[in-house]
Formats: sequence, C-alpha cells, structure tokens
Amino acid sequence: MDPDEKFTRRDLLKTVITSALVAGVGGIAETLGSHVNAAEAIKLIDEQKDFSAKALGFHHEGGKNLDRKDPKERCGNCKQFKKVTVMNGVAVGKCSLLAKGLVKETGWCRSYLKDEVLYKKA
Repeated sequence: MDPDEKFTRRDLLKTVITSALVAGVGGIAETLGSHVNAAEAIKLIDEQKDFSAKALGFHHEGGKNLDRKDPKERCGNCKQFKKVTVMNGVAVGKCSLLAKGLVKETGWCRSYLKDEVLYKKA
C-alpha cells in the first residue's frame, strides 16, 4: 500500500473478514482431522492383529497370560496406563507403549510397570 493512500473502513473489513475465513477453514480442517484420530483411538486394540500388542504379549484379559507372576498385576495399576473412559462397564485407557487404540484396565503385558499407589488399591 502506498503511504499516501488512506486505509479505509472498507479495507479494514476486507482484511478482518478474509482473516476470519482463512482461520475458520484451517480450524475446520483441524477439527475434521482430530475427529478421525479420535474415532480411531476409541476402538480397543486387537490383541491378535496389532504387531506391538503381540510383541508385548498383551491380552485384554490379564488372567489369560501365564507369564504374569502376580494376579494383581494389570493395566489398571500400571504406570503406562491412563484411563480414558468406560466401555461396557470396564475402564479403558491409553497405554504409552501401544500407539493406536485403547486397552482394558483388566489387561496385562510383559512390560507391566507397577504403580505403587494404584497397586495398593487393587
């Protein structure tokens, strides 16, 4: 813009409206992307198909795994578990070792890391 030209209200409105539209389109795209990721994250991990889960010896029902030394060991009192929600009456959450999906609090894997506070409550 030439320094001798005046910046009118019309110019100001054009700038504000254009900025709002650009920000809105970016926000919509970001929101749609997060909904796709959220939908993917709400599903339970398939312990038979997920490569990482198989490598860790993960089972949603920890009692199925004979490697477990203590019956109180489970995802719900592991340091790597963060509760997210409840599905069908069972708490589920994210495991820091498994990238996609959720695990049941009753699950267990070979990388179990006892959280002393939660373990005492179990």
